[in-house]
Amino acid sequence: MKRLEETGEPFVLTVNGRAKLVVQDAEAFGNSQIDESQIDWEAAREAVKAALKSPNYGQGRPVQELIAETKAQYEVVRSDNPE
Repeated sequence: MKRLEETGEPFVLTVNGRAKLVVQDAEAFGNSQIDESQIDWEAAREAVKAALKSPNYGQGRPVQELIAETKAQYEVVRSDNPE
């Protein structure tokens, strides 16, 4: 609880290495909710259509590679110690 309240970051619980449950501080959860009335759905659809027609479509790479590269580049060290 202390870690959730201090960081506002969600905590992922895993079973056999797979995410099964996410626990988050109620205030942080409330702040993360999107007011759907403020979304321009037509603009979102058009952006997706444009992306699918892009000559670069399908040329991405796994997000895990990007995360590992970024961590290495910035020497990110994660501490699982909540204190």
